[in-house]
Amino acid sequence: AWEAANRNDHGSALPHLEHILAHAPDDALALVGKANSLAGLGRFDEAQVPLQRVLRRDPSNPYALAEIGVLEYNRGDLDAAEARFRAALAQEPERYSCPHEGLGLVFLRQGRLPEAEVAFERAIAINPRIEYKKFNGLAKIRIKQGRLEDARRLLETSIKNYPQDPEAASLLEALPPPPVPAG
Repeated sequence: AWEAANRNDHGSALPHLEHILAHAPDDALALVGKANSLAGLGRFDEAQVPLQRVLRRDPSNPYALAEIGVLEYNRGDLDAAEARFRAALAQEPERYSCPHEGLGLVFLRQGRLPEAEVAFERAIAINPRIEYKKFNGLAKIRIKQGRLEDARRLLETSIKNYPQDPEAASLLEALPPPPVPAG
């Protein structure tokens, strides 16, 4: 299920998650995974249901809090998303990259670039091998800073982590070619 979800194949992930939930209906990880896949399919209202179920049993579950933050971000409620990401970080500040990435996306959308930069860098430091939006977000900041080679490296990492992402490819294509070494 997680492998399919990480490939953005949420339609394939859902049956696996439903199978798990049929045998373990309160499995928090499967419920959060189901919500993540529903959100990935644009079914935001449905995605809220399993998350609320997790939070009824464990109000401080950082994964459910962060996923609700993602839903709020996607709905455009940046203040609520920021609050959820901060609540998730209060529970799991050092090992869970999603709330840092989420805060970076909120701050980037709000034009709070120094805060976005710190949040994206923290998310990358925690987990550099999965996810891609943190790399795209930091690359956008690096482009604005004129640090194009840094942006190129970030976008190449984003594509390596998630080849299906059209945003990274588009940003990379828009960059001027790298300088040719003298010699």
